[in-house]
Amino acid sequence: MGVRIGGSSREIWKLLMRGLNLFCSGSIFCLSVLMYGCAVSEYSLATKRSDIILYPVEKELQIGDKLAKAFLKKFPPVEDLFIQDRINSIGKRVAAASDRTDISYKFKVVEFPGKNAVSLPGGYVFISRELVDFCRTDDELASVLAHEVGHIAAKHSLKRLQASYTAMALSLGAAASGNKDLERAIGLGLNSLFSAYSQEDEFLADKLAVVYMRRAGFNPEAMLSLFKRLDQEERYHSPRRPVPYFRTHPYLTQRVARIRELLGDSAYGGFLDYINRQRD
Repeated sequence: MGVRIGGSSREIWKLLMRGLNLFCSGSIFCLSVLMYGCAVSEYSLATKRSDIILYPVEKELQIGDKLAKAFLKKFPPVEDLFIQDRINSIGKRVAAASDRTDISYKFKVVEFPGKNAVSLPGGYVFISRELVDFCRTDDELASVLAHEVGHIAAKHSLKRLQASYTAMALSLGAAASGNKDLERAIGLGLNSLFSAYSQEDEFLADKLAVVYMRRAGFNPEAMLSLFKRLDQEERYHSPRRPVPYFRTHPYLTQRVARIRELLGDSAYGGFLDYINRQRD
């Protein structure tokens, strides 16, 4: 999940999990694959480290196809060929500059509420019509698409599916033990783990977006202009909380500060951008 300004990321995630369950024959099968399946360690150019991956590319593509079918059934593509061609052209240009070119990327503008974008395993990237209209330039559109391509290059959604089934196994084990304190402790720990994991993913996807945009000939400073306007909307419509620890996504001000550092503009970032400002 990328921009996530309007709309419900939880709704999207539930849809993805339902799609994966349709792909698999049942939760017991999924858990057995997770715990005893043919996991491999592969070096990722995107993450710059070796990651444990349970699914080969062929299986990832099958999962992605199933999830995309379920997603498009709920959120159909926009019937505007000009917009679709524009997004596809920008997206393909960014994808060609990414660290992962072993799959074919598919970009679609969809009828999804709010300013939103999402990526699925296997190279699917969906962006809402409202977010497309909100972007003022091709560079700003490229920043959104590059962020989602970053998620795909790092296999974030695939890893999150794996992590979800690991969490399911731990929760079932805790429940079976009958120890309520252990069950609560594991639940709190998993919540914290997923929050940190997701925020780390967002920061890495932003970093990769800057790299991919530069490679593809787009101006990565467009990420700042887009995020600033999105942040203004977010602050206007929803009050800030003092600490975003259990949020699954970092605040836009945090992401802006990180991007400024990547662009060599840290003099204008710094601590103040990390403060979650309260509504006056």
